[in-house]
Amino acid sequence: MDAAQRLKDLHQRLELVARRHSQSEIARRTGSSRNNVSRYARGAKMPLEFGAALCTELGVNPAWLLMGEGAPWLTDSAAGNEKLAGDLLELVEAMNAVARMRLGSLTGKHHLRVLRELNDALRRYEELREQLNVRTSPIFHELLQQYGLAINANDLNAADDLGRALGQLARLNDDTALQARFDASRAHHEYIQGRIKQGIEIQRDVLFHALSRGRINAESLNEAHNLAMSLYQLFRHPEARRILTAALALAGPAERDLPDAGLCEGLLGVIEIDMGDVPQGLVRLQRQAASHPDVYFGHSSGFLARAQLLAGTISPEAALSLGPPGRSLATRALQWAVWREDEALLKRVIRECVGPRPEQLPEGFVFTRYARALLRALEGDTDPGLQYIKEDIGARSVSSAEPIVRFGVPMSYCRLARLCGDAPLALKFLLEADRRLRELPPEFTVDVLAEAGHHRNALLLLEAGSRRHATLRSAAERFFPEMVGKGFGCFVQYVKPQSTDAA
Repeated sequence: MDAAQRLKDLHQRLELVARRHSQSEIARRTGSSRNNVSRYARGAKMPLEFGAALCTELGVNPAWLLMGEGAPWLTDSAAGNEKLAGDLLELVEAMNAVARMRLGSLTGKHHLRVLRELNDALRRYEELREQLNVRTSPIFHELLQQYGLAINANDLNAADDLGRALGQLARLNDDTALQARFDASRAHHEYIQGRIKQGIEIQRDVLFHALSRGRINAESLNEAHNLAMSLYQLFRHPEARRILTAALALAGPAERDLPDAGLCEGLLGVIEIDMGDVPQGLVRLQRQAASHPDVYFGHSSGFLARAQLLAGTISPEAALSLGPPGRSLATRALQWAVWREDEALLKRVIRECVGPRPEQLPEGFVFTRYARALLRALEGDTDPGLQYIKEDIGARSVSSAEPIVRFGVPMSYCRLARLCGDAPLALKFLLEADRRLRELPPEFTVDVLAEAGHHRNALLLLEAGSRRHATLRSAAERFFPEMVGKGFGCFVQYVKPQSTDAA
């Protein structure tokens, strides 16, 4: 809503106040002149002091005056609260009436009377629940709006307080639409606080409830995408793929044309690529990029660039110009530059993709610090890389982290130690990463570049023909030809006709 419309609405509410109180009375009680009150009513800009006086002297509800929310008069709000409290007391009495009944007496001679009493008490209970819904739904709706604003503004203290209040209010309200909105906001709240697992559990409930309300629509497709994205970020690709496949299978022809269906199919393509089906995944992504270019050349451009880089169909330079700059593209470009271990490329990506602008990655981001240490090692300065490993080991508790992290951290340390020239330290991390990789539960899917980085570490650290680590090197030698056969053209350079050290 623009400023002119807000001002117009404000003066319409002032006109309503003037219907209850004359302009002379308003002027007297607010300490303003009658001419000024008349000017404000005709559309002149109303000073804040006048609005505050309306609230304090005439009992105008400030939320209603400024935003049009709630009852116009504070006395109405108080009366509403008293009515709500009375409804709650009646509800408690109705519940007590049910609890006091001895259901065992249903088999006795007075069973018909007891059944009538039970029916009356339950009917009264249901009537009171309906009244509570009517009374609490506007409050629920208003608090949900404030909750969403606090979450989007990253005001976590306010979001925590509002979340607790809404949790209590949700016990009194059976409005399924409001409950679904609350759950979706709660899932987002958990996510931005880093509690992804808790957010996933809530999102799963939200999706199931959305599907249970009938035919799949934009809302349920959006919830399917959100849940699958959270699972994808935890590398739980098989479950994410099942959810997206089911949602798209349930969607009718009309729903398949919705932007939310495009997001689902695009993410499914990303997951298929990570799980080894490059041709199918790339086709999905390209089809959705053609259908929804604003999405796939906008905030999702990084997914498309990464897919084409993995397939070997685009150069890193072309990938950097695929769509407008954004965090998605910056993240995947930096990941690719680290994988390539190319000094010139890594320097360019850090220069273009790291910084203070919204579309750039922040300097404090853990992967940004790692990339800078890696660049220094490529430039010949090994001290920052070894210091990074030393400091980061002290800051992390890898043993208690997620399974993917337990593999990814030693793999990344191995790469950095190798480039810093510390072969014994690199070998130590190589063996730890290999052990963690073999321990990985089947519900997780390793990032393709992370697994490739591990096998490249093995090729570069272990001598050909070494009996001590023959199994580890043999696995590395098999990995790259198998991946090329699946469509990962980016690994062609590591496929050798014979088992030789990779360059």
